[in-house]
Amino acid sequence: MVVGRDENDTMTQARGGSGADRNVYVVGAGFSADARLPMMLDFLRVARDAAVWLRQARRRREARAVEQLLTFRQEATRATFRSRIDIDNIEDLFSLASATGDRRLERELTLGIAAVLDYAASVEDRHCCFVHLPPTRRIPAQWGRSPFAGSGRYSNLASVYDHYAAVISGLGADGAVHHRDTVISFNYDLLLEEALGCLKIPFNYGFRPSALNFDDSASYIRRQYRSTGLTVLKLHGSLNWVGPIETPMFAPIPPAKELPGLDQVTLYTDKVTVYGSFGDVRNKDLTPILVPPTWRKSFGSLVSPVWDASIQALREAARIVVIGYSAPATDQHFQYLLAAGIMDNASLESVWIVNPSVRDPDVRTRVTSLFHQGRCGSGVGTKLTLLPLRTTEFFFSRTQLRKINRHDSGLDAKLRLGRF
Repeated sequence: MVVGRDENDTMTQARGGSGADRNVYVVGAGFSADARLPMMLDFLRVARDAAVWLRQARRRREARAVEQLLTFRQEATRATFRSRIDIDNIEDLFSLASATGDRRLERELTLGIAAVLDYAASVEDRHCCFVHLPPTRRIPAQWGRSPFAGSGRYSNLASVYDHYAAVISGLGADGAVHHRDTVISFNYDLLLEEALGCLKIPFNYGFRPSALNFDDSASYIRRQYRSTGLTVLKLHGSLNWVGPIETPMFAPIPPAKELPGLDQVTLYTDKVTVYGSFGDVRNKDLTPILVPPTWRKSFGSLVSPVWDASIQALREAARIVVIGYSAPATDQHFQYLLAAGIMDNASLESVWIVNPSVRDPDVRTRVTSLFHQGRCGSGVGTKLTLLPLRTTEFFFSRTQLRKINRHDSGLDAKLRLGRF
C-alpha cells in the first residue's frame, strides 16, 4: 500500500516534483529531549522510576512489562562475558532481544518501552516559549497566558513543539501551510502530532487513508489527515498505531439462529489502526506497533509504505536537515534507505546535521560516514554542514532557519527559560 496517485488528490503530486523548495527533516531522540523524554543511554534509569510509578497508578500490565525489561537487562549481563555489547543502551538491548527470536519477550519489551515513554511524558514538563499571534488568528485552547499578557506582545505561552511544528510544516503568518515538507522520524512519541493538532495543521502518515483504520479517539487526526499537509513518516512505528493482530472487528454471523449462543465472529483487518494517544491504546489492552532499531524488523510489512514514502521524499529533497539523530550502529537500515533516496536526487542542495553530540569524535564519524562530502553542483558528493546546536538553539535562531529557507514561520515565538 504505497502512496499512490489515485486517492485524496494524489499524495505524491501534493509533494510536487523534484527541484522544488522542499525540506526533509530527519529527527531522532534528541528532538524529543526538550520534553525531557529519556534518551537511549538513560532509558533504563528512567524505567526503574517508571515501574514504581506504574504500580502506584495500578497499571499492572505495563508495570510487569517494564519489570520484564529490567529483568532482561540483568539476564543479558551474560552476553557481555564473550561479546562487546552495551546492555545499558536500550537499542543494543533490543537488538539482543530481537536476536533471541522470542516473540513474547519482544512484545513485552515493546509495551515496556511505550509505558516508560508515557511515564516520562506524564511527569515531566517541556520547554515553553512566548508566542505572538496576529489578531486574526485563533489562539489554541492549550496555550497559557504569559507574564507579558498586559503588554500585547508575546502574550501567549506555548510548548516549544508548537513552534517546531509551525516551522517544519511551513505555516505562514496567514495560518496557511506554504510548503510541502516531510519529517522522517525514528521516534515513537506523539510530540509532533500533538503540536500539529493544537495548531490544526493538516498532516498525513504516508499511508493512503484507505490503508488505515481510525479509532474514534483519533477523530482529530482523521479530520486533519490531508495529502496537502505535512507528511510525518515514522519508520519505527508510533505509540498510537496498532497492528492487525491487535485490532478485532466484530461482525454478525448470518443467520445467527443456526449457531445458538454464537451470533458474532471476530475478524482481523490487514490495516494499521490509528488511535488518539497511547492512553487510548492501553485502555483497550492493546500493544502499539514499535519497531526496535535492530537488524530484525518486526511488523516490517506494516510499515513498509512508510519506508517507501521516505525514499521518495529523499529523492525530491532540496535540503535534508538531520536533528537529534546520531546514526547508531544498530540502525544500519537508515544508511541504505538514505543512499536509495539521494542517489537519484539531482536537486539536493545541502545536508544539515543539528546535534550537540557531533562534538564527540565517534558520533561525528558515524554521521559523516553516511555521506560522501563534496560540492553538490558537481554531481558528486554532498555539501554537509555540522551544527553542534541543541534543538532549541536551531529552531529559535532566525539566522539558522534562513539558511534552510524556513524563517517565515507564522508563529512569532521567543524562547522562554522554563517549562510548560
